[in-house]
Amino acid sequence: MTGTKKIVFIVLLLVLFAAAALGSMFYMNHAERYTDRFLPGTQINGVDVGNMTVPEAESALEISKGEYSMEVVFADGSRETVTGPEIGFHYALGNQVQQILAKQNKFKWPLGHINILREKYNVPAEFDRAKLALKIHRMPQTQQDPETVDLTTNAYVGYVDGTFQVVPEHQGNNINPFSLYRVASEKASNAERELYMEQEMDNILVKPTITKDEPGLAINAEKLNDFKFPSVTYVTSDGTNYVLDGNVMKDWLKQDAKGGLYVDPAYWSEKEAEYVAWLAENVNTVNKEHIFHTTDGRDVTLRGTEYYGWEIDQEKEIERLNQDIASNAVVEREPVYSKREGAYLYDNNGFGNSYLEIDLGKQHMYIYKNGEMVLETDIVSGTNTPKRRTPDGAFTTYDKQRDRILRGDIQSDGTYGYETYVAYWIRLTNTGVGLHDAYWRGAFGGDIWRYGGSHGCINCPAKLMPEIYKIVDEGMPVAVFYE
Repeated sequence: MTGTKKIVFIVLLLVLFAAAALGSMFYMNHAERYTDRFLPGTQINGVDVGNMTVPEAESALEISKGEYSMEVVFADGSRETVTGPEIGFHYALGNQVQQILAKQNKFKWPLGHINILREKYNVPAEFDRAKLALKIHRMPQTQQDPETVDLTTNAYVGYVDGTFQVVPEHQGNNINPFSLYRVASEKASNAERELYMEQEMDNILVKPTITKDEPGLAINAEKLNDFKFPSVTYVTSDGTNYVLDGNVMKDWLKQDAKGGLYVDPAYWSEKEAEYVAWLAENVNTVNKEHIFHTTDGRDVTLRGTEYYGWEIDQEKEIERLNQDIASNAVVEREPVYSKREGAYLYDNNGFGNSYLEIDLGKQHMYIYKNGEMVLETDIVSGTNTPKRRTPDGAFTTYDKQRDRILRGDIQSDGTYGYETYVAYWIRLTNTGVGLHDAYWRGAFGGDIWRYGGSHGCINCPAKLMPEIYKIVDEGMPVAVFYE
């Protein structure tokens, strides 16, 4: 190296040394006109606090809390944003900023101008954890809808093709909201702004807790196969089938101290009765509303009554079920009913093609037989008062009688409120409402019922009642409604 070059080199070293010394002095609290400052490029929780004093840095962090948000990116590409204000995000700084400043080596100040060498720190953030948990639980992606989510299931003993087998566990894609909350909580504590679900799948998916290798499952399946169970498929009016087989009846068994399974007659009977009661609750339509399609094209809702609908005779169904169990039957059948509708639900909403339609608003009756209207007539119903107004709803005809004496309530003097002879009588209710001839009336229909109606019965023209009596069979559905 020539002499000139040596001199230039020494001068450059002196200049660099002087600059470093002056820069370090700027960042050290030795000069009266400077306070301690962070090195250039210093970041705390992603906030650039370079060249700031501690109070200035704390102020910048305080301002930044309102700008904080975390983007949750799900595996399907959908996104949800958790904002700072909605979870009460803030920093509890204490003296942590001061401690970070104290850690910094002031002689490293030139490195702050090189991006990859900049110093980055985190102070823990605080937030309302209950609000974050609620936000996670309300995200559509964490809802456990079996129609849109492949649910994780444990291994279990299932009844497959007539035998008990161990059905393996299944790993689905449903997210455990509590696990997601824990991951999101950790991210928020570090003021991180992104959470990619694909990177966290092992931590957030619902995991099976029972696997096919669980020894007790195979043992249980073997014991259950020692029993013989029937298979009864109940075919019901609305098209729903309910299957009663070993998969259900295995829970009717008891287990002894050694793990053996046995039939306890009292417990078995209790569970059997519970099942039949559950079946009735799902199948019965007595006392439930019925939809009826009227002659003039409307769909009306009929009030449910105790007289019309499907109703399982639970006692007789248990007797029939015991027969199926004793014979180990594989059968598809209806439950044993005590009451029936005119047809299955798909057939005219259960009314079938033979029924009576009584439109009390129009004071008119239609009778359908095998899908054809065979008779229609004006009628007079109960007077429009609370005690005499004809009840509306779904009914069925029964107790057809000839030459009947209709009697009212017994009065205080022991006599009946009224006694009226009718030649034809078709009952609808146990309280005395029915169809009958009214030979004493010269007119029907219109507004007669509003001021001079019956005691609740459906008055029909005497000349038509013989034909009505002949057409109407016991057990025919009756739809009674006001406009």
